Amino acid sequence: MIALARRRGPTTSTDSGSAGGAGERRSSWLARFAPTPTGYLHLGDVVNAIWVWGLAAATGSRVRLRIEGHDRERSHPEYDTAILEDLAWLGF
Repeated sequence: MIALARRRGPTTSTDSGSAGGAGERRSSWLARFAPTPTGYLHLGDVVNAIWVWGLAAATGSRVRLRIEGHDRERSHPEYDTAILEDLAWLGF
């Protein structure tokens, strides 16, 4: 699922910790990546992550990672950990 939504609050902010350096103005957009913890990341998740992080980079936005399992039977904590480890290994 890809979502790009306006953040609440000011339309721009100054963030000295951003990749662009001190005082860079940042967009008020927020992208979201929401894999489900019902299994390991698959190719579709990776393609989606590339798209979401690329969109965020192109618009000067940030990405919110949301892992929420609505399927209580198939969601397991080890999948949460594996998703985070895989995303880190992929450089996200």
